Amino acid sequence: MPRSSLVSFAIPLALALAPSVAEAARPCAHSGGPTAVYPGDPNWTADARASASGFISAANPRSGNASLQLGTTGDLFDWAFYLRAAPPGGYGLLSQLDCLAFDWFRESVVSPTSDVPWDAQSPVLRLLINDGGVESELVWEKYYTDASATINDQWIDQDLMGQNFWRVLPGQGYTIAGCLQADPFFPNPLLTYSLSGWSTSSCYTGQAYVAAVSVGVGSAWPREYRGYVDNVRLGFAGQSGFAVNDNFELTPVPEPGTIGLLATGLAGIVGAGLIRRRRQRGQ
Repeated sequence: MPRSSLVSFAIPLALALAPSVAEAARPCAHSGGPTAVYPGDPNWTADARASASGFISAANPRSGNASLQLGTTGDLFDWAFYLRAAPPGGYGLLSQLDCLAFDWFRESVVSPTSDVPWDAQSPVLRLLINDGGVESELVWEKYYTDASATINDQWIDQDLMGQNFWRVLPGQGYTIAGCLQADPFFPNPLLTYSLSGWSTSSCYTGQAYVAAVSVGVGSAWPREYRGYVDNVRLGFAGQSGFAVNDNFELTPVPEPGTIGLLATGLAGIVGAGLIRRRRQRGQ
């Protein structure tokens, strides 16, 4: 939830949601398999603050042997995000974005509460948008499209095309009606649109492009939370391949049989060397 939501959990649901036009979800039709992302990958930058945590872990693998494990403790300043920045010029125009998806998992850390936004809280995906040098973020949280409680302890393959995003400009505040900024945004509701809705709104020009994508948890989250993320996908019309298609993995460990074969091979090499030395001495 936004940082202004330090008090949002007491606000009626109607104030938290702004109307937007829903659109049909579209599958990612881009070519190319996923790229394995290992700990320390220079393309992804970790940002963990306060008591939050975020790291690639084998605790709950999704595709392969790992996923990105994320957690908060109830400290309102907890924040743990992984960010993948685009090369100069960006990944593609916001108006051409036709694929955005990721897999997420929420662990049942505590029992459901009467707190509707919290019960619906998913891991978060954020897009950094650059429009003529002005940076903003479009933020997806499940609650702003679907306020029902999350399905816990189960991986969700989330297509974000057609989902609602809210918007924030660093240092200026949250976007409300009329593309105005407010911080805190109460009593006004956040302005929410789908990605295509944002791209055609007066808040952006046709030159707005995606400069980074990030996934994570935190920012005024009031309770303990543990989630996992994997398979982040981003694509644009006119590009045959994915701009991003990343799968979080740990470096594979050789199978015992492979280790045995390797040891046998090394022993053979050492043995052959000893035989050669003995022959040379005999000569």
